[in-house]
Amino acid sequence: MSFLGSLFLWALPLAAIPVVIHLLRRRQREVVSWGAMQFLAPEIIHQRRMKRIDELILMILRTLVILGIILAIAQPMVSSGLFGFGTVQEEVVLIIDVSLSTDLEQQNQTLFDELKIAVNEELDELNDGTQLRVLLAGERPDWLYPAALELSSDTRSRLKQDLNKLEPTMASANLGATLMLSMETEPEQDVYLRKIKLFTDGFAEGWEADSNTLWQKIRHQQERAAISTSIQVWTPSVTPGNTYQNISLEEIRSLRTHVSLDELVTFTAVVRNRGTQPIKNVSLEWKANETDIGGSSIPSIEPGETAEVDFDYAATETGIVRVECSTPVKDDLKLDNRSERILSVVERIPLLIVSSAENVEPPSGGVRLILAALGQSSIAREIDHWKSVFEPRLIRWEDLEGENLDPYACLLLTEVPAVSEAVMQNLTRFVRNGGGLWIIPGPETNLDSFNASFHRGGAGLAPLPLEGLRSDTPTEQPYDVLIPPERTHSALNIIGDLERLDIHEVRLTEYIRQAAPDNFPSNRIWLETASGSPLVVENFLGRGRVVVQSIPFDLDWSNLPICRLYVAMIQEWLLYLAQPSAAQLNLEPGETFRFSTNSQIETNLLEVKTPLSQTKRPAVLHQEGENRVFFADTSWPGSYQLELKSEEADPQLLTPFYVSRNREESTLTPLSEALQQQLIEQGGLQFGEQQPEDISRYEQAEPPPTPFWTYLLLIALFCFAAEMLLTLFIARRRYSGSLTTE
Repeated sequence: MSFLGSLFLWALPLAAIPVVIHLLRRRQREVVSWGAMQFLAPEIIHQRRMKRIDELILMILRTLVILGIILAIAQPMVSSGLFGFGTVQEEVVLIIDVSLSTDLEQQNQTLFDELKIAVNEELDELNDGTQLRVLLAGERPDWLYPAALELSSDTRSRLKQDLNKLEPTMASANLGATLMLSMETEPEQDVYLRKIKLFTDGFAEGWEADSNTLWQKIRHQQERAAISTSIQVWTPSVTPGNTYQNISLEEIRSLRTHVSLDELVTFTAVVRNRGTQPIKNVSLEWKANETDIGGSSIPSIEPGETAEVDFDYAATETGIVRVECSTPVKDDLKLDNRSERILSVVERIPLLIVSSAENVEPPSGGVRLILAALGQSSIAREIDHWKSVFEPRLIRWEDLEGENLDPYACLLLTEVPAVSEAVMQNLTRFVRNGGGLWIIPGPETNLDSFNASFHRGGAGLAPLPLEGLRSDTPTEQPYDVLIPPERTHSALNIIGDLERLDIHEVRLTEYIRQAAPDNFPSNRIWLETASGSPLVVENFLGRGRVVVQSIPFDLDWSNLPICRLYVAMIQEWLLYLAQPSAAQLNLEPGETFRFSTNSQIETNLLEVKTPLSQTKRPAVLHQEGENRVFFADTSWPGSYQLELKSEEADPQLLTPFYVSRNREESTLTPLSEALQQQLIEQGGLQFGEQQPEDISRYEQAEPPPTPFWTYLLLIALFCFAAEMLLTLFIARRRYSGSLTTE
């Protein structure tokens, strides 16, 4: 027994007060005899004996009351098994690796099949009454059941059925985070032994063995855990030096995922040989919404080599298109033989162009040149095979303040004048919600007013301030030129194609200089002049994108509008700016899925089907006449589906979305003995069978102490009540009537 407030034990001598009072009351008194006393003597002797018994009982009760209060204040703790408090139990946490590499097949059986056999054998060995938890190890650990199960014949049968339904996923197992979660979870009451058993495939990926801090933290957590904890690791028998045949379809890339009808999109399949043997004649099969659309092939690919294969496709219908690439090659790890990319195909993308009144009615100057690049000229309309996805609408700057910007994917602002604060707030909200904004100041733009409204000291929409015209600084050069950009940015990939486009022939006679500090990120400067002045810069705000171009589309300023580069630049940059406004259907693990639906849809019927075949409810926000759907639980790679439930029919598919996987999970490098020893020393793990000394240390662990002061307070309260009742009874007996003689 231990005490949390042992200082109060110094008050224990106070329990002697009732004893002292009792002894003082028993001292001898002087006896005075009188004549009639001989007739009362028998009755007096009888009452005196009863009084002594009553006083003795009262003394004991009062002493127990004081002892109970003092001990309760001292907060004693007793062993859980003492006096039969609680039932001593063991908790077992089974961690099951469901990562992609567990799908590796050897000797006509996958590693995951071996893993499930081992888990079932472990269940058979556990005793009834054991508290059991099951944790799935993926990108983020996920409990198979929300609470611990008490093992019995029924729960054991249910567990085996559920475990046999499990299949490998496309995830990469984060084993360190999984072990931390299993140890940090609060145990059930009366549990003081916890055994964590990890069933994994034995490959190095997912262990993060080189992270000393992580495993030292796990060791520290294990040592300071409230209950005795052991961690045992089970791995299948893998023959050393095994050779594998494994073609991994790493990913499918495309410049855009928001495309127009009949637009030719180039997909790039990244294929890598992650096995140990060369593979010849690798064929790839392409599908769109489960329909075959063609194929491609790779003559041969050596171990460790990566090949990229392009495939062109044009969607013939609007809507969501799931483009899938797979290889029928029979290798040892089939789960990484496919990948997909989802397109949003639209017939028109709404675009709002804002300019001065003289350029709008009728369109003239730079606005007329922009419309020509968008296919809105008489010549472009005569070309039947070329269509522009953009549907432009022109308004004057005076009309922008009352304009609803929500229907538009992009805004293009030209000849920027001084604007009101209401307009700036409207533009900022538009960009934060995913809109694209292209700002092109012109000759009439007041630079100070622009900087005050759009730059705002670096906190506005424009990332850099405007500082003056090129002509303000005398130079001997009659014109400036553009430096061809690196093709690393998706918006600049085509612009930087020097073979097909003519960016090197652009001549700039005038432009507005933007003041870029030395620490300004170079990847946000899209175009730069040979003299070092940024011409086009990018900014990000919320979900949206902003591009500031400090040269108007005016032939008096440059020959850009008559270069081959011009049309491609207008189209590509507007498509890039429009991307965030569309639903993002290709995500990274953990990235939030966002989707907008009709406000008339019953939001309580929306559900998301995950790659684990689980059904989960998304979050829904009703805003501005539509329902905005958010789903953040995207830790498992693979295909998801947003559906609308129906009681009378099958669920209606609103849209699919796809979460990419970790490519390195396809690397089949075994966890070496040296790394195992490192995990044993740093993380306190046990590989294989437990050693006798580990079993002894685990089983000899003492149960945690249980608070006992509640019971002491109840005992003190009971004794106090008994003392009060006994005192009342004695008083009533003593004074209820006169003595009777025999």
